[in-house]
Formats: sequence, structure tokens, C-alpha cells
Amino acid sequence: MQVPQQSETVYHRLIVLSESSTRFLALPAGERFRLPSVLVSLHHRIAEQLTVFLQEQYSLDAACLFKLDIFSGPFKNPYYVVEARDTRRTSSPHFRWLSVSDFEEYQMEEPADCLAISNAVTRCKHAASSPNEAPFATPGWRDRLTNWIQSRLLPLGMNLSGRFTQINASPTFCLARFETDGPAVWFKAVGPPNLREYPVTMALSRYFPGYLPHVVAALQEWNGWLATEAQGAHPTEAHGIDFWTRIAAALAELQVSSFGQTLHLLDVGCLDARSCALGELCDPFFAVMMELAAQTSVQGAEQFSREDVLELSTKVRTALRLAADSEMPNTIDHLDFNPGNVIVGGSGCVFLDWAEGAIGHPFLTLQYLLVGFRRFHGHKAAWERSLVSAYIKPWQPFVCREAVRNAMRISPLLAMFAHAACGRAWRDPELLERPEIASHLRKLLRRMKRETDALEMQEVSCIS
Repeated sequence: MQVPQQSETVYHRLIVLSESSTRFLALPAGERFRLPSVLVSLHHRIAEQLTVFLQEQYSLDAACLFKLDIFSGPFKNPYYVVEARDTRRTSSPHFRWLSVSDFEEYQMEEPADCLAISNAVTRCKHAASSPNEAPFATPGWRDRLTNWIQSRLLPLGMNLSGRFTQINASPTFCLARFETDGPAVWFKAVGPPNLREYPVTMALSRYFPGYLPHVVAALQEWNGWLATEAQGAHPTEAHGIDFWTRIAAALAELQVSSFGQTLHLLDVGCLDARSCALGELCDPFFAVMMELAAQTSVQGAEQFSREDVLELSTKVRTALRLAADSEMPNTIDHLDFNPGNVIVGGSGCVFLDWAEGAIGHPFLTLQYLLVGFRRFHGHKAAWERSLVSAYIKPWQPFVCREAVRNAMRISPLLAMFAHAACGRAWRDPELLERPEIASHLRKLLRRMKRETDALEMQEVSCIS
């Protein structure tokens, strides 16, 4: 029996509130009313899909507030609460604005809608009473943010044009793009569990301004910052090896530049991926992996025995000792170094999204770059050699060839372990109960096993 796959799309029922949260948008359904709904893809930004839908379908300029933990209908459709702006200018024969204070339950086609609307209004009032606790669940947050952004742009001779795109949203998280009469600007704010991204980004933008978007201003009480839009393109399958070698060289140059800053970057919130810290994670991490291995008797689960886990644990510890004894320095690392977090422009490379910023063996990030490269281009040996050579060149004045060769041998295994062990999935019992999370961790174990097998083959080859 196959485990059913999670649907790639899901309907969201929308509670569209007016600016003052006194009215909500309803669609006529005979003698009753219903809430609008939209089919969204789980592989794309939900907030962006919802706001685009409301603009195209109802000519509403809206901002997302929060998702409700209430479900309706036989397919358990979730609710999302959004706030529309300038609702008095918007009218249509296809929908009506109903008062939240005097509508009766019998008016709604779906009874669960009444509970959802009531909860949405209550939650909005609660958020408004403490606006800095959940700033993006508070009605009117977009206007407050827009005013703040405009005040920071004026000294630069820039003005907002009014065009706004909300990419991601939650009560404590926001990613939005604002167009201006010059370059566009981005606002990003973070909440738990990614609070460290705010101080890490602020520190990196000060120390290495050439490798991050230019930060215009910080909104500390919201853990947010405003930055100008980096000009360039993300790497794709359309880009040749010269494009990718530019990324590799810029990454190495950034890491070399981080010499002397690593302890401070640890203090401001970078993850500790140094060999000593990863070694301390081995016991608790592989203990959890033992429990996952015990579940592989379940039909359909990836087969990985307890003996495999013990053997893998030993080999990871050996690789960590080799890394600790090498002359490779600890530098800045990016444990989520994927093509979407890289922009290549005429003046260089810019690296984004430092929630997984870390301090550790520098070649860890090189391995993540190689994974992204292979996703687009497969295993092109000549191109990979060019990419690796471009990365190694900035290191040549600082480390010997033997240290580089050893780093290249052990870093694929260490990169997999750092990615798994520095994550929070294995530490959270609730996450571990989710089949897709447990499956992902078992797949990481299998990939680590393949890396240890490859490492052993290299050792045999060297001996022979």
C-alpha cells in the first residue's frame, strides 16, 4: 500500500476585512452568502497568490494578515484573513460588504464561516492592542510600514510609487517589494524561529557590504530591514560555466574576508557549525536517527538499519576530527546556499537570506553550490573542475594544496551532516511525527552513507 502524497494545491477561504475590520466581503449565494475561495499552489508563495487573486478578481488592493486554525467543509479548507484598502471606492454587483456586528448565522452558506469571521475580528483586536508582538497580524500594518519606508527614502531623494507586492506573510514575518521612482526596495522582517536572521543580516551588511543588498534602514521593533533591490539574475540552467565560476569566486572571496570576524558573528547569532560544535551534536543527533531507523520496518519506509547508523556516526566523527586538525580556518558559511539565494549582476554577486548563516569549515558552502549547479547541469566533470578551481584560487595564498585536497575529500560528508544536524527538525518531537519530515531525515542519512562510501573508495584508490 502506497502512502498517499500530499496534494500540491489547496483551497483557501478568504476573510477579506475592510480597513477598520467592521465589514467583510461576501458573495451572494441565493438567499445566503459565502466567502470567496481560491485554489493556491503549495509550491508558490501563498501570500502573493492571494493578493494577486483579490486584485484580479475584485480589483481589491489587499495585504495578508494571518492564517486561521479553523477549517470548513469536507475537504478541510483553511481560512486566510486579509485586509483590503480603499474599500469604499470598490463596489460590484458580484459581492457585498457585510457588517461584522449584525450579520446572522443563517446568512452564511457555510456555518463554519461565522465562527471563522468572529475569530478573525477578535484576533485583529488583540493584535491591535499589542502591535509589536504580531505586527503583521495588526490591521493597518501596511500603511504604517509604507509611511516608515517613505520617511527613510526621502533623504535619499526617492519616493514610493504605490506599487506593492507581498511575497510572504505571517503575524511576525514579512517579505514585500515596494516600487519607487528609482530602484525598487524590499522590506523583510523575521520572527521565531528565525529571529537570528535580523542581527546576522545587520552585521554582515556592515562587514561585507559588497556581498549583501544595501540596507537602507532597520526597524528594530519588528526585526525588519529595508534594502535596495539587487540588480542581476539568479543562476539557472540557461547560464554557462562562466556565470557559475563568478559565484564560486565571490563566495570564496567573501569567506576569506570573514577572517577575524567569526567570533563576533557567532555572538550575533550565526549557527555554530565548527567541527567542535558539530562533534557535540553527534550523540544526540544519531540517537534520534537510531529511533528513526527502528521505524524502517514500516512498509514503504526507507530501509536503514541501526548498525548503519552506528557505522555512519563513527565515520562522521572521524571526518570531523580530520577537519578540526586541518589548517583550514573557520569562516562564514551559508547552510541554505541555493540558487534562489544568489544574484549575479554586473558589479558582482549578492547573497540573500542569512537565516542559516553559520561559522564553520568554508568548503561546506561550496558543496551546497555544487548541489545547485548539478540540479541544472548534471555531472559535467569539466565544468565542475572549472567551478572548483575558481573557488580554490582565492584560498591559495592562505592554505597549502594538501589541505585543500583533504577539504575536498571530507566536505561532501560534513556538508550533509551540518545541514541535518544544524536544522531543528530532529530536535522537535512534533516535527518528527510528520511522515515527510522523518522521511527527509532518513534520506539525508542515506546520502551521508553514499558520501562515506565514496570517501572510502577514494582512500582505497590512494593506497593502491
